[in-house]
Amino acid sequence: ANSYALEGETEFLAGDIPTAVEAYRKAANLEPNNSTIWAELARIQTYSSNLLTTDAEKKQRLEEAIQSAEKAVEINPEDSTAQAILSLTYDWYSNPLYSGSEAENFVFKAEQASGKALQLDSNNVLAVAFRAEIYMRQLRYSDALDFAERAVAIDNTSFDAYRVYGFVLESQGGRYGEAIEAYKKAAEINPNLTFIHLSIGVNYRQLRQYDTALEYFALAARINEQNGVADPIP
Repeated sequence: ANSYALEGETEFLAGDIPTAVEAYRKAANLEPNNSTIWAELARIQTYSSNLLTTDAEKKQRLEEAIQSAEKAVEINPEDSTAQAILSLTYDWYSNPLYSGSEAENFVFKAEQASGKALQLDSNNVLAVAFRAEIYMRQLRYSDALDFAERAVAIDNTSFDAYRVYGFVLESQGGRYGEAIEAYKKAAEINPNLTFIHLSIGVNYRQLRQYDTALEYFALAARINEQNGVADPIP
């Protein structure tokens, strides 16, 4: 199981998320009572939804992520990271495209899981970062920025912290240059996740630096091509 988990982590860093998901699934099959493996599977399943091409596929993948995260919390409800990742899965699924009329309920469930994660460990970088993302969903801009800044202060090597920090800055309006810097730090930590390069490109486009934006879109397309990911968005 540890070997499969290590393979999953390695493939995730390489940007081959479908293979990473499969490796973590194999690890979970071998150690079905390991909450850490289920939680990490849920995190990668959530991110992998960004690589799928239709809303139906994304909805299904996020539902799989929720199942994995709920399994992790069921095994160990006192695991702060498992609760944090559960909050991530609920938050991403709360998009009305996926959850429909239940959207607000999933935001509430995300907030509950996030609160439990922070109660268990107030300095858990994932718990703090994902709380910032939930605050953005609730349009609580000041709270979102506060928690996003806290997350990168807790761990300046966390991909998740810088991803969320970039997202919060981008959403504040007019802070595109700062968002680019945060996304670039996330890309330094994991240079093979295409959606980060797309986010950088989108922010350069907002700054009307079109040639630079195109470079990042092209980079995302090349990474997908290398990994055999058929995603039309780049």
